[in-house]
Amino acid sequence: MISTSTRMPQVMKPQRSISVPVAIALSTIIIVLVTLGKPFVDIPGVVDGSAHAIRSIDAQLFDSFDRPNYWYAPWTNSLGNTALFMPLAASIYARTKSFIAAVGASFFGSMGIEIIQYVFALGYTDIDDIFFNTLGGVLGAGALVLIPQREHRGLMRLLVILLAMLLGAMTVLGLRYHV
Repeated sequence: MISTSTRMPQVMKPQRSISVPVAIALSTIIIVLVTLGKPFVDIPGVVDGSAHAIRSIDAQLFDSFDRPNYWYAPWTNSLGNTALFMPLAASIYARTKSFIAAVGASFFGSMGIEIIQYVFALGYTDIDDIFFNTLGGVLGAGALVLIPQREHRGLMRLLVILLAMLLGAMTVLGLRYHV
């Protein structure tokens, strides 16, 4: 018997992975803890929270390389700020497929953090931070632009695992919050 039905067969839509929103959330939590939470955290030998309860502005680009407290300080600060925003930008690119949106989120997120740090005396407001955070956004989103899209889902799962491990390590290291 021949069917005369005009009904179209249903096409299954690919399911969206929860990895990308989780990666964005974990990246954001880590960024907030590392940038705005420093005055409230003591990790012996690593972070002295009281040293970050300050209001200052450094508007000269790369001047930390001219007069560092320790020879490695400008390098760790620069590389740390770059690495901090790479996962967020990669996750935003994986979600939106927009390089501009990912880099823009890094830039404006960094600007917002620097303004909050100044207004609430939560750290040093530094133009270098904005530059290196945005560079991290360019590198994070740029990496996903270069990697074939079929690999993005697996990379986002791996990123979620690594970010969760980092957040867990930060907790296990004994972050103490001052009140």
